[in-house]
Order: sequence, then structure tokens, then C-alpha cells
Amino acid sequence: MTFQTALAQPLRLPCGVVLKNRIAKSAMSDSLGDGCGAPTRLQRNLYRRWAAGGVALSIIGEVQGTAKYPEKPGNLVLNSHSDPDAFRYLARAGSNGSSLWLQLGHAGAMADAPISEAKGPSALDLPGLTCGELSVAEIKALPEEIA
Repeated sequence: MTFQTALAQPLRLPCGVVLKNRIAKSAMSDSLGDGCGAPTRLQRNLYRRWAAGGVALSIIGEVQGTAKYPEKPGNLVLNSHSDPDAFRYLARAGSNGSSLWLQLGHAGAMADAPISEAKGPSALDLPGLTCGELSVAEIKALPEEIA
């Protein structure tokens, strides 16, 4: 079997999902959200093009569960305040047998200071990387904020 043939083979994941091939776009922060946490037409078009190009799986990076700690403007926010239709339209961009998965994140010390509060599980004070410590109550509240 050649390398190209191996890439074209379906892949069954332990969770039961079958990817149409072994090509995946890893998570990255594309920052194409509307600035209020919702996906945009530009973002849908980007993922639709990757799907049309044959990728089996695209992982959308840095989807926040709360708007309090974004890594940068344009991050998506998925919680009970999100517009479900906007996320459904984005999910449909995974056409051509391609799957779209969200990477849930919390920016911690990487939070964008002008628009968020840099806080993580522990306080951090390194050159160019600082954040305050989340309280136990704040940590426990984070999973509940995700829709």
C-alpha cells in the first residue's frame, strides 16, 4: 500500500465515528468569529473549502465556554447565550463527508488582556505570560457555562 493509498483509507475511531480518510486539519484559532462569539459566513466558507478539498476532519480551535476569557477577538463562544442556528450553519459547512469538531478551550494566561481577564488554574508570572488564579468556585462554574 502506498502512502497516498493509506491516507485515502477510512479510519474508525474508538468512539465509533468513521472518518472517510485519514486527513485532518488540526485545531487552530482562526479568529473568524463575529467578535461576539458567533461563527461568520467567512468562517463557514473556509471550512466548506477544506471539506471540498477532501479533508475528513476539521477541528475548530479555541472555542470558549464563556466570553470572559477569550484568547483573542474572533474566538467562538458556545454556551447557553449562543445562537444555536449560527453553530448549525457552521456544522453544515462540513459537507462532502467531512466532520467538524470543536476544540473547547480556556485561554488562561493567553487571554487577550484588552478584552478579557487573564486567569488560569494557578497564578502565573513569567516574562510576557501572566495571569491571576481562578478561585475553586470559578473553576467549578466553567463546565456549567458550556451549553
